[in-house]
Amino acid sequence: MPRIISNDSYAFGYLDILFAWKFKYGTRSVLLFLIPVLMFLVPYLVVIRKNTGSLTGNLDHAAKFYQAAEQLGDPEHLSSLPPLTLREYLFSKNFILKFVPRFLNGYFQILFNPYNSYNRIFLNSHYSKSWNLLLLPFFWLGLFLCLRNDRWFLWLPFFFISGLPFLQDQFREPRLLFHAAPFFSMLSSRGLCAAGSTAASFLKNRRAKVEHHE
Repeated sequence: MPRIISNDSYAFGYLDILFAWKFKYGTRSVLLFLIPVLMFLVPYLVVIRKNTGSLTGNLDHAAKFYQAAEQLGDPEHLSSLPPLTLREYLFSKNFILKFVPRFLNGYFQILFNPYNSYNRIFLNSHYSKSWNLLLLPFFWLGLFLCLRNDRWFLWLPFFFISGLPFLQDQFREPRLLFHAAPFFSMLSSRGLCAAGSTAASFLKNRRAKVEHHE
């Protein structure tokens, strides 16, 4: 069975609920939105449980991979660690104390640090180049406009990347977060359009003033 990133799979359920809430559908409509998601997820989870003995069995290897990256500095050395389940990883001692600051810092680095590899990749650059600086001001402007007027839209990328920025400083694996790249493009486009509209209005008003004085 092809490996599926469960976080993305569950995100579709979140998006259905968000869509129904945004456009003020009733409870019945929300449930109808969830039917196609459940038609996919339920058989998927049944197969995972049958093959691994756990609903998260397909992610246990990933949990061990992340632990090796954190504790040993290299995920390739995971064979030297004892068996680990996703539940054990998430509910280990002091995990929350470690998770929260790194989670917040991960989002800050990806969104606001122009030298961050993910920031560069998402803003149409190579991770070793600084081409992202061309789009970064427009991305920030688009992000600000969404925070001011359309905060609901930002739930979309959040549901897709969720807690993954927690891992962004452990290893460089763009595929973990690459599904968020289109949202960076949309926010940059929004900022670029807003900047262009403002510049056009400024030039138009200035021209009108010059013509008035003449």
